[in-house]
Amino acid sequence: MWDKFEFLEGHNFGWGCSLQGYERWKVDTEQGGPEWAGRRWAGPIDIPGWIVLMRDWADLWRPELAGKIAMVHSSREVVGAVLKCMGASYNANSIDAQVAGGRNAVQQKLAQLQKQVRLFDSVHYLKAFGVGDVWVAVGWSSDVLPAAKRMSNVAVIVPKSGASLWADLWVC
Repeated sequence: MWDKFEFLEGHNFGWGCSLQGYERWKVDTEQGGPEWAGRRWAGPIDIPGWIVLMRDWADLWRPELAGKIAMVHSSREVVGAVLKCMGASYNANSIDAQVAGGRNAVQQKLAQLQKQVRLFDSVHYLKAFGVGDVWVAVGWSSDVLPAAKRMSNVAVIVPKSGASLWADLWVC
C-alpha cells in the first residue's frame, strides 16, 4: 500500500509526556501541631500530618494512596508505569530478561496497581481529580498541565525514573 505514495510527510501538531499531578495536602494541625501549619515535608519518610511529595512511579503503590489515584485508560501508560517502577524501560523487549522475577512479577505488580487505582479513564480522570475524589492523576501532559493551571494546590512532576514521550502527527 505504501509503495503507491511517492512522498509522505508528517506534521507535528502536538507532543508531550506522561505526568503525575497530585494535590498538595494541607497539614493536619491536630497531628502535626499548629507550629507546623503550612509546612511541607519533602523527605523520604512518612510523618503523620505531613505530605511526602510524589517523586517516582513507585509512589503509586504507597498504601495511603489506595483508591486515591486516577490514571488514563492506556495500556502503554499503565504497563509502562509498572515497568519503570521495576527498573525496566517502557520499550522492554524481553520482560523475563529485564525485570527481576520476569513476567510473573510484572503481572503481580500490575494487579497491585489495579487495587490502588480508583479510576482508569482517559476522559473523566481529571474530573475526579478536580473534585477531590482522587489525590493523584496520572496522564498526558496535554491534559494534566492545563488542569493543574486551573486548580490551586496542585503539583505536577515527571517521575524521576522517566516517562513516555509522545508526538501527534498529521500525515499528508
